[in-house]
Amino acid sequence: MKRDDLPRLIEAIQGGNNEAFAQLYHEFHLAFFYMAYKLTNNEADAHDAVQDTFINIRKHIGDLKNPNVAIVWMKRILFNRCKNMFRKQRDIYVEESVLSAMEVADEREEAMPYEMMRRQSEREVVLRLLARIPYLYREPLILKYYDDAKMSEIARVLEIPEGTVKSRLRTGKKLLREQIAIYERDTQERVSFHVFPLGWCLYFCLHKEAAQFIGKQPHYQAYVSNHFFPIVLGGMVSLCVVVAGAAWGQEMQNRAKMQESIHHLTGVSDQSAYFYLRRKAHCVKDLNVLTAEELLALRPYVEQLKTSNGPFYALLEREGWVVVFEDLIK
Repeated sequence: MKRDDLPRLIEAIQGGNNEAFAQLYHEFHLAFFYMAYKLTNNEADAHDAVQDTFINIRKHIGDLKNPNVAIVWMKRILFNRCKNMFRKQRDIYVEESVLSAMEVADEREEAMPYEMMRRQSEREVVLRLLARIPYLYREPLILKYYDDAKMSEIARVLEIPEGTVKSRLRTGKKLLREQIAIYERDTQERVSFHVFPLGWCLYFCLHKEAAQFIGKQPHYQAYVSNHFFPIVLGGMVSLCVVVAGAAWGQEMQNRAKMQESIHHLTGVSDQSAYFYLRRKAHCVKDLNVLTAEELLALRPYVEQLKTSNGPFYALLEREGWVVVFEDLIK
């Protein structure tokens, strides 16, 4: 389903069309469930949050004045429901003895530290570490890197200024980097995702897990944007073309300079060229201490001797002078 079709679907629901509401649920409940799951870290809570969200959507959809903002409105209901669940869980009173027992249990789980995590893929490691990020910073990370939401949309969903969204995203990524550093320190294993920007890693991890977690459903694929990787691939290809073009252009310039230098050597005998080379680099050791510019300056003389292929060039070849020169000039 295209997001442009959503306003018409909302208007149909507001008109009392039950089939339209069923379609809305069909289109969005899986994506909403995965977001709720990443926020609550519990499947049962995620199911409850999604169910309550669609009950509230059905109940209050008549109050929505502008169908064009329906997606933001629905996400706000979902995120508020997850936030309320988080607050309730945090505020539950637990006796001190129970807390002590829980701490012991946590230590036991961490005692095999990361034996289980070692057997998991790095993607699973990053997602597990993401679950340790405080809820406040997890919200914008999920909206940004799973839902592909723009800053303005994230701000409307979370009902905070865009500046606060950017600040929380920066802090969230900083906290995740710290968790990755702790994991690497405790396991003595390197998370290779470090070679990529953290935002790309989160995007890849969340979308890959979502595809496996809730299945490759057609409506799910239609809802989640998949333009990221083609854009990145296109950018990488373009960069390679630019780099290759620059290298080719530089090589052509070098060749042009060499041809120009050879042209200026017209009238210089092979003997003169040979002794000039010997003065500049009498032996192989002398070649190794020359700079790149000095080596390039010798190239026209070498090319002249190579073209003639006479006795002077044979002398240079016999001593290995030419081989070393060609290796250094590459």
